[in-house]
This record gives sequence, structure tokens and C-alpha cells, in this order.
Amino acid sequence: MSRSKTIGSILILSLIMVLGCHSQNKLSAELLEINFIGEFSSEHWIEIDGIRLIHQSNFERDSLMLSPFFPEIDQPLPTTIQHFRSYSNHEAVNERKIPKGRVAESFFTRMSLAYRLENGKRKRAYVFEGNVAEMSMGKLRFYRTDGRTMTIRTSKNYPALIKNLNNREPMATGERN
Repeated sequence: MSRSKTIGSILILSLIMVLGCHSQNKLSAELLEINFIGEFSSEHWIEIDGIRLIHQSNFERDSLMLSPFFPEIDQPLPTTIQHFRSYSNHEAVNERKIPKGRVAESFFTRMSLAYRLENGKRKRAYVFEGNVAEMSMGKLRFYRTDGRTMTIRTSKNYPALIKNLNNREPMATGERN
């Protein structure tokens, strides 16, 4: 086997181990990094502090700005393949690929709307670090404004690398029984 094939095999096995071989599905972190790396389907979800964000294949980007945020209601995120009806033929369902930066942008928008109550006043619950270039590549870093630790859970085989930046350990994504 050639050297490049060996290196490629090692990288693929390492990625599989990081994404699927750990038995934990829950992570606690004060500073969290999420790197959206794969293809998202409507079976995928992520939950931060009890706020569940579910990927939807009929997600409308503009509906994000219009829909109110209620932490007790599941919040929408796009899948990487979106289904939509054609303007010219309302019967036809077309597909469109969504870049991972758009998934990150939608996550950022939903979580930016989250709030907490402090002395009867609404305060932002999360602060994001980084820049637009990182977000366009699918990477986000954020923390809670009250300094508490966040709790993160994901669906099985959630296609993102999730790291607790306090100790730099990646989270194995996915529910485990």
C-alpha cells in the first residue's frame, strides 16, 4: 500500500473514532466550539441547555427572522439538502444544497435569540466569539453570559465536531443507550 493511501486510511479511521466510537452523548462546557462538518438530515438534532434545534429539509431561511423564540419549543435548523417547490410548477419539489456556513448562521441566529431572566429583565443567554469568516466555514465558539456551564446533547452520529475549549477534548456526538 502506498504511503498516501496509508495516511488517508489513518485519517478516515481517526475521524470515525472521534465521531462515533465514544459512549458519551453529553458534554458540559463553559466555552464551546462547534464545527459543522458533514451532511445534515432531518434525523439530526442538537440540544444546548435544554434548547433543542432540529434540522428540517423544508427550512425557510427567512422564517427564522419572523418566528418567535420560545426555549420550550423545538427550534428549526436547515438540513444540507433543502426541498422546495418551484415557482413555475407548484407540483414539482426541487432540491438545493445548503453550505455548512448557512447551517452555522442559522444556529447562530437561533441561539442569539435565547435569553434568560435576571431581576425581571431579559438578558442575552449566550455570547459568540470568532468572526464571520469562521462562521461561513461552519465553525462557532460561544459561552453563557451568566458564566454557568452549558450542557450539550446530540442525536446519534451528529455531523459536527463539538469541543469543550476549557480542556480541548472533542465530544463524541450521538445518543447512546
